[in-house]
Amino acid sequence: MLSDLRAGTIMFRNFFKQNNLKGRKVCAGIRAAFFILFFTSASQAATISSNAVAGNWTAGASWVGGVAPGAADIAVIVSGANITVNTNITVGSVQINAGGILNGSSFNIALLDNWTNNGTFNYGTSTILFNGTGSQTINGSSAISFRNIIVNNTNGGAGMGVSSHPVNVNVFGNFANNGIYNRNNTSFPAAKVTFAGTSVISGTNSLILHNVDILAGATLNGATGIGGGTFDMYFTGTWNNMGTFNPGTGRVTVQFSSANTTQQIIPGTGSFYNFTVNKNVIVAPTANMTVQNDLIITTGTLSPSNFQINVGGDFTNSGTFSAGTGLVNLNGAANQTVTTVSTFYNLTVNKAAGSVYQGSNVQVTNNLNLTNGKILTYSVLPALFQMYVSNSAAASITGGSAASCVIGNLRRSLIATAANYNFPIGVLNTIPVKYRPVLYSQTSSGGAANMNMQADTTYPAPVKTADWFVKITSNAGNPAGKITMNYNLTNDFAAGTQECLLNVLRGQASTGTNWNHVLQTVTSATGGATGSIAALLPSVLNPFGYIIGEALPVASGVNICEGTTATLFANFPTGSAHFNWYDAATGGNLLQADSNAYLTPIINASTIFYLEYQDSLTNCKSPRVPVAVNITPAPSSAFSAPDTVCLGSNQVVTFMGTQSAGATYYWNFDGGIVVSGSGGSNHTVYWNSPGIKNITLSIADSPCNSTLTVHSVFVAPTPSPAQLSASNFAVCKGDSVVLTANGSVGGNTINYAFYDSLFAGTYLGASPLTVHINDTTTFYLEVTNEFGCKSKTSRDSITIVAYKLPLMSTPYSDDVKLCYGDATLLYVNLTQPPAANVYWWDSQTGGNFVSNNDSILTGPMFLSKTFWVEAVTLYGCTNGGRIPVSVLVTPFPTITVQTSAPDNTFITGITVTAEALPAGLTLYEFYVNNVLVQSSAANTYTSDVFANGDKITAIATNDTCRGVASEVVTVKVLPVANAFTPNGDGFNDVFLKGFDLSIFNRWGEQLYTGTNGWDGTFKGAKVSPGTYFYIYKKKDSNGKDISVNGPVTLIEE
Repeated sequence: MLSDLRAGTIMFRNFFKQNNLKGRKVCAGIRAAFFILFFTSASQAATISSNAVAGNWTAGASWVGGVAPGAADIAVIVSGANITVNTNITVGSVQINAGGILNGSSFNIALLDNWTNNGTFNYGTSTILFNGTGSQTINGSSAISFRNIIVNNTNGGAGMGVSSHPVNVNVFGNFANNGIYNRNNTSFPAAKVTFAGTSVISGTNSLILHNVDILAGATLNGATGIGGGTFDMYFTGTWNNMGTFNPGTGRVTVQFSSANTTQQIIPGTGSFYNFTVNKNVIVAPTANMTVQNDLIITTGTLSPSNFQINVGGDFTNSGTFSAGTGLVNLNGAANQTVTTVSTFYNLTVNKAAGSVYQGSNVQVTNNLNLTNGKILTYSVLPALFQMYVSNSAAASITGGSAASCVIGNLRRSLIATAANYNFPIGVLNTIPVKYRPVLYSQTSSGGAANMNMQADTTYPAPVKTADWFVKITSNAGNPAGKITMNYNLTNDFAAGTQECLLNVLRGQASTGTNWNHVLQTVTSATGGATGSIAALLPSVLNPFGYIIGEALPVASGVNICEGTTATLFANFPTGSAHFNWYDAATGGNLLQADSNAYLTPIINASTIFYLEYQDSLTNCKSPRVPVAVNITPAPSSAFSAPDTVCLGSNQVVTFMGTQSAGATYYWNFDGGIVVSGSGGSNHTVYWNSPGIKNITLSIADSPCNSTLTVHSVFVAPTPSPAQLSASNFAVCKGDSVVLTANGSVGGNTINYAFYDSLFAGTYLGASPLTVHINDTTTFYLEVTNEFGCKSKTSRDSITIVAYKLPLMSTPYSDDVKLCYGDATLLYVNLTQPPAANVYWWDSQTGGNFVSNNDSILTGPMFLSKTFWVEAVTLYGCTNGGRIPVSVLVTPFPTITVQTSAPDNTFITGITVTAEALPAGLTLYEFYVNNVLVQSSAANTYTSDVFANGDKITAIATNDTCRGVASEVVTVKVLPVANAFTPNGDGFNDVFLKGFDLSIFNRWGEQLYTGTNGWDGTFKGAKVSPGTYFYIYKKKDSNGKDISVNGPVTLIEE
């Protein structure tokens, strides 16, 4: 408090200096400073002691200073004090001195720091909450008792949380850990937590304890974590349950973790839910214990000594399980897995439901008790583990039924003398599982120390055998004794299987199809749905598959030559087998009894015999199987060869029989050379000398031989090479050549044939042969005689060179046109070859030579003319004839012009046509008063705008030749008359003849319409003299119709 006052004084001086307070301001500043000092002092942590009185926590009289301790204070209950908590409180620390009493009543006491009890704490139904954020401890002079504890301190740093407890803690109620609660087993190894009432452990964090006691009469109940998660309890010392521990339905994991050498477990009443050992210690139960769910050994050792451990879940061992002489009882209600557990002493499977799966090999050193539930020696097929009972006593496996057996690999240790070993096994890969136990009755171990048995389905199941087999192996030697196998005739075999024929068969278990050895039956198959059969083990176990089934005989047929005998053998099964031979499938005659071999009589035709198997105990007989004896025909030595061959040429001799791998072929080609072929294949042969040759063949194919086949071949001579020539070896393209050949000898008739290819090709003809040459060409000569023999293996050749013709063209698609007296340059295009010469002539043949240049310049031409041109190469090859180049000379045209008006006179506005003659020229140009008015192919010009005195001329062009102007035509244009005298004197009697004319009187009445002109009448009668009105139609210069009107006076004279 003094330090707080000093701090306040300094703060006051600083306040005064900083604010430079004077007068009343100074007083106000002092009051403010003391106010700050007072409340600052009041907020600091303080140790508040109780008065030595009896009173409530909240009463001021209960405390020195009159104020109850706050959240940051240390509350000290002094000797003689009796303080009762009468509300939920939060305090820094609680310290109960010797002689002091604190009554918790039913309220919560929340601590931010430590709890120290050297006096008395009457917990009532109170709850102590450790809500600090640093290190909190529980201390006292003796054991500390609480009703309920809740840990909310989550600081997981070194030395933090609720830790370092040197005293024992007694819990009479519930313990909830939502933070860090650690027992310091290094500094205080004897400290423990004792549950002395009915308690529930819960919380969101794991609970780490050292020694735990559950007192007699007390009950500790497990609970789930917050949100249904797991709640783990870690114990590093001794678990001593003298009361009852109920792990509940939540997942409570009890995990032992310590550096101590040995941890003792007194399970007491109740069970664990999950039980885990994960430190290098020895965990030793002192009584039988039950784990409702999983038992896990991560590291360290679980040593149950001679006690029983009941496990309801998986048993996983990555550390050490020291079985001792105890018992592990797998009694869960669902599937369980045993993994990496090397050895059990006694193992019992007594499950309410589900099966036990092996995740590793398992060994039982004393007794395997199968009460209820199956053991499957695998977790995921096809990988199989082993259930090994290493106690060689015959009674080391007890129980065994359809409800409880081993499915997979069961191994048992053997003694060296006689004993009966039960293998309670079920068949793999069957639903539902078939229980098919095997009893092994041993007379001698044969050096083997143990034996394995494994039942599995066959793939596929043979027709006359069970659909499962047993694999039997030993670690060494071949044990002697018998095996008794059980079966269900209806469920295990195909319909129609005869029980009296059933035997134990040995075969290849991997294929499940070749069961080829019959074991000697000791007790015949009998029992039907609960059937069994006993048989002696063979002297050698391998192969290791054993199955129950009918012993069906197997024999191979034979091939023999006609008139011989055959010996037939029953190949399978071997072992204890009895065979009978018949001549019919049913009934018939018994040919040979009880023998695996039968010698037939002499046979001349293919015959079928029949073999049956007879059981020696039941005398049951199998269905007979056919065994065929086939007559093999003598091999054919037929072959084909040409009758005539040419000397030295390869010829194919074709074998016409059927090849046989075991046959020997004897060929003789009478001096011929064999190029290819052997045995029964085709042969390629040639001869080097002419004449007749004999080919022979005989065949030895056991047991039969062929006859000798002979074929004669005439080897003909070959003609000698010929002399080959041509009339010319180089010609122009398109010329002809004569090919000739002669001079060959070697036959009476020699043929000379020409072809277009070295081999095969097209026959062109015989010598002499005339051929046309269009390209350089090679011809081939083949010389043969009357036997078809050729002089050479390849044909002789001769090549005729064809020189190319010059390729020339003119650029003119039509005649070359000139105007009278013009000249022009004529030329040709020479493209192939460039070395050709060009010649111009004035005639198609013969004639006069004009020029030898690619082009010529004509002089002035007044008449049309044709020139002829040709190209000639250095080899004298022409382009195929002279090519004409015609020049057409056109004269200049002369024309005349006339108009459509008589005497070239007409009334103004009338359309007049000027015509240039002759017609049919290329172009006509019309001029009016020397002005061009029209230029086109038309030889007429029409207009209605001629003026009096206009002069019309025209110039014509024929092709490209333009003539001179025509003579001038002058037109006379008269105006429209304003009067006329229709008196019949022949002059001016008709008005506007030739116009589309209409005449009206002054009242608008139409008197006339037409084109003949008005003669001054209306409806045939003369009208009165006077003024009338006219309208006439004409076309303008654009061809549009227009109207012209005006008055006209009719004068009567």
